[in-house]
Amino acid sequence: MATAYPGARAAAAFPSPRCLACANCCVVFATSGVLFLSFIGFLLHRQPLYVLGVDEPAKASEKCYEAAQYYFFILLLSIATLAYDRCRPKRPEVESGQSLLAADTDFLGPGAHDERVRRGGGPAAG
Repeated sequence: MATAYPGARAAAAFPSPRCLACANCCVVFATSGVLFLSFIGFLLHRQPLYVLGVDEPAKASEKCYEAAQYYFFILLLSIATLAYDRCRPKRPEVESGQSLLAADTDFLGPGAHDERVRRGGGPAAG
């Protein structure tokens, strides 16, 4: 797999804050989905008269349990993402005012930083 720059693969190995926020949100919604669909499936299986408007309660119950399994899979993926974020090595420290991508400019050559400062795109050294 070709990357845009040599540090791209290392930077992509960390879940982004957006990914972690999505995982937190998915944990909440997937948990509620598993509980709700399991409860409705149980009602359809044991007491189909409590749920109105269902023609085939046995089939509907199976579909609820199947959907709950999909939500459970999403729940496991979200928990795995959050667990990976807690167990992974910490991000390398970067100077104030620079992003993680701006710190990896070795591939541009020895004068890249000076050229960037000359053009007004970065902080001056010293």
